[in-house]
Amino acid sequence: QIATLAPTFNDTKSALRALSTIKSLNQSVIGADQIASTEARILYQKGDLSGALKAYQQIPKSSTLWIESVEERAWIHLRQNDFDKALGESI
Repeated sequence: QIATLAPTFNDTKSALRALSTIKSLNQSVIGADQIASTEARILYQKGDLSGALKAYQQIPKSSTLWIESVEERAWIHLRQNDFDKALGESI
């Protein structure tokens, strides 16, 4: 809950720390794609666009979250004024 609720209070540090703990547990309840997506969104909120891109790239094409990650990567490229990459993501 900390990982998903802390960002609503702009507490990205606590959220990233909680995600790090979840990753280290090697649990199977929460999928790696869900963790990567949540981490990417928190990093985006924090302003770490390159970190967010790296997290989104961990989501495999087989994931149900992959299409969302493509769209969100395109938004990151737009914020970086890299219009060619943004267009490339959306094609």
